[in-house]
Parts: sequence; structure tokens; C-alpha cells
Amino acid sequence: MSSEYLDKIFEYIEENQDAQNTFLEVLKQVSYGAAGGVAGGILAGPIGGLIGTVTGGIIGYKQAKDYKNAFQLYQNLREDQVQSFTSFVQEKVNGTTFNDFKQWWKATDNQIVFMTALVGLSKAQQLSIKE
Repeated sequence: MSSEYLDKIFEYIEENQDAQNTFLEVLKQVSYGAAGGVAGGILAGPIGGLIGTVTGGIIGYKQAKDYKNAFQLYQNLREDQVQSFTSFVQEKVNGTTFNDFKQWWKATDNQIVFMTALVGLSKAQQLSIKE
């Protein structure tokens, strides 16, 4: 049940170009853009923040060339991690059907929650493999 639920979710995300673009832009540029914005704002005020954010976004884009996407991460999860992640998603969505998920997914904040949780789970898996 849970694997089928997640398979449908990932199929939906793969087909949704806007969702893919949002996710990739967040992961590639948000940390560099935010850091650049803070540094620029501290050094030169509001215009410095703007310039720093743009510059940081460009650097973030260039630094993220070999980034694994969420779909690759999902394929490497163990069955117990799939079960755990499914429960997490269903709890956040406050529903168990795919239509519930599609409604929930429309909010960009929810997309970020989903992707952040998946990346965190993947990192935890990588750490447990190294130990």
C-alpha cells in the first residue's frame, strides 16, 4: 500500500514540470542566495541584499551540477524507510488518497516540506551506511 502510494506521488511530481522546477530551484539556489543576500545586505543595505541574492543564486546554481534529485533518492530507500516516509506524508497531507495529496501539493510550502523530508531521510540513510 505505502509503496504504491509513493509511486503515484512520484509519478505525479515527475509529470508536473512546475513542481520539478520549484524543487530544483529551491535546492540549487536557496542557501547560496540567502547567504549572498545576508552578506550583501550587511555590506551595502537593501541594494546589496538584492545583488548578493542574485550573485548567491548564480553561485548556487553552478555548485549544484552533480546533485541527485528526489526521484533518485526515493529509489534508494529501504522498505522500512518507505513505510516511515509514507506515514509522514499521509500525516502532513491529513489524508491517505492520491487526490488528498494533489490538493496538498498545490502549496509551494508543502512541496518544500515534502522534499526537505525526503532529502533528510536520504542523508540519514547515507550516514547509517557509513557507520
